[in-house]
Amino acid sequence: TKPIGTGVLATALKREALSAEATAALVETMAATNALAAEACREVEVHALTDVTGYGLLGHALEMATGSGVAVEIDAAMVPLLPGAVEAVVAGAIPGGLTANRAWVADRVSLAGVDETLQALLCDPQTSGGLLAAIAPGAMAAFGRACAVRGVLAAPVGRVTGGPAGTAKVT
Repeated sequence: TKPIGTGVLATALKREALSAEATAALVETMAATNALAAEACREVEVHALTDVTGYGLLGHALEMATGSGVAVEIDAAMVPLLPGAVEAVVAGAIPGGLTANRAWVADRVSLAGVDETLQALLCDPQTSGGLLAAIAPGAMAAFGRACAVRGVLAAPVGRVTGGPAGTAKVT
């Protein structure tokens, strides 16, 4: 329910290497609570839910998959990114948590063919990240409407699949 990239943007900001636009986007997303997104979740059947924080999007998706005994597939192209996040990764603004997260997920995720920059951002530790919800496919339109009326981002980024529990494939 929020774009990702707060870890790399905060690192770039500390290095005084972040544009005013990216700084504003960083502050806005980190200042926004998940209260309205949680309200939207209450309007549909949610099978699993977590906030995306220190383990990054991929780490939290794997935790949900492990806890639910399923595998997941993430469509990297569908993951919303904060303005400047790609540029921050390319410039080397990599927080230590991102490196640790990549090592933690490495043996449970297939990233073949996924751009290195996107791989990094999927493991970027978030501060005040959005919600990651497992919602029945038939409820996606209703969830999108519930988010839209609240001004909340609703980005379908993946799906539950067959496969070894607690694993992910990123395409």
